[in-house]
Amino acid sequence: MAHIPNFKFALREDLVSSKKFLPFRRASGGPGWDVFAALGDEKLVIKPGEYFRIPLGFRCIPETGWWYELHARHSFFLNKNIHHMVGLMDEEYDREVMLAGQYMPSVTDLKMSDLVICHGDLVGRMIPFKRVEMKVEEISNFEFDQLKRRKG
Repeated sequence: MAHIPNFKFALREDLVSSKKFLPFRRASGGPGWDVFAALGDEKLVIKPGEYFRIPLGFRCIPETGWWYELHARHSFFLNKNIHHMVGLMDEEYDREVMLAGQYMPSVTDLKMSDLVICHGDLVGRMIPFKRVEMKVEEISNFEFDQLKRRKG
């Protein structure tokens, strides 16, 4: 049986009574765990072209030898014109996890309205990965070109 890693989550103090803000995996067994905007009483209003950070309400310590990526949900790009920045976090990252990106509606969209994110909105997915070791070997540019030709 494959090893199941233990990721530890600390909810922000104002959220400890709401387990909704712990990453949640749907029964369908999708590629990751859903995460939600943890904005409290505020709404996040993002103007076209603006960069943003959406707090998720938790800090996480992955098991040693593991890390995780944070991605916006695909519907964020398709429906809300969000370009997100992939977050890569390991056991050394100790701050509240945030989804970062930029709101980029099409210039042909006549509305160009602000985007509003509310507390509890489903905004992203957290995907765990096992760390893999690799060897680093320096070669010359000539050797590189020779290897490249042999591999086609």
